Amino acid sequence: MQTAISIKFSPEVRMNESYESLWSWFDKKPQKAKEKAKWQLMVLHSVEDLVENGVYGKNARIEVGEKYGVDQSTIWRWQKKVDGYDKKDWLPALL
Repeated sequence: MQTAISIKFSPEVRMNESYESLWSWFDKKPQKAKEKAKWQLMVLHSVEDLVENGVYGKNARIEVGEKYGVDQSTIWRWQKKVDGYDKKDWLPALL
């Protein structure tokens, strides 16, 4: 029997990166890159929703990955990219 675990990310902003500089950097990026990051963020939110509803982390990544055509290991890498950022700053952290 698998036990559901919750994936939680540290709420602190990473050292040496202010909220303003992170978003300023994001704003300077090409629109295509921003759209890709928005899509990745939507995928991460889908995984998070499943986990919050009791689906085991890896299984949530697999299910969402199948839905959107993304390997679960890629989703895991995206989760690592946002780790340490406040949730409101995940979008620029994905670039």
